Amino acid sequence: MAWPGFQAAWDAALDQGYARIEALLIAGACEALSGAGPGIDAAPAVAGGDGPPLAAAVTVDQAMNLLRLHRASAWGGAPQRYDAKAKPADLGAVRASILRKVAAIERADARAASSGHQG
Repeated sequence: MAWPGFQAAWDAALDQGYARIEALLIAGACEALSGAGPGIDAAPAVAGGDGPPLAAAVTVDQAMNLLRLHRASAWGGAPQRYDAKAKPADLGAVRASILRKVAAIERADARAASSGHQG
């Protein structure tokens, strides 16, 4: 609020950054599909770009997630967890969850049987 125009400049910088991420991903995908280069995981920069290359520590999945979250917030929606399905399931946790549910079903069946009702 102290600096008029800051919000507009900030928004423009963010838009430029997200456009740059999209361009890097597209350039890498085109290289991968054409066989002309190392592909999407190694796209260093956009030709003619005036900024530094995308940091090597940012993976393609992270860049895609940034774009998805940005689009959700820019379009007025709440940010979503797009990585929820990507996380591998912990087999022990899945087993424990199933056993708890089976036990709950068995308790409900036992209560229904003791009260004379079938469920």
